[in-house]
Amino acid sequence: YYRTAVTDAAGRFTVSGIIPGEYKLFAWDDIEPGAYMDPEFMKQWESRGTVKTIRDGAQEAVSLTLLRAEQPK
Repeated sequence: YYRTAVTDAAGRFTVSGIIPGEYKLFAWDDIEPGAYMDPEFMKQWESRGTVKTIRDGAQEAVSLTLLRAEQPK
């Protein structure tokens, strides 16, 4: 289950319509479109995602660390 969002000038974003469950979130500065759907690409980033549990009907806030494609994994 994938969702994407683009931040505003202040770095805020909104994603709506998420079903309850546990998710791993990533924030990249610049990657190829759809790269996150490639298991080989994700393997190098998996440990750097932020885990967030979404509850039914809740509005959640999360702070993410920006991942730069040129950073060592």
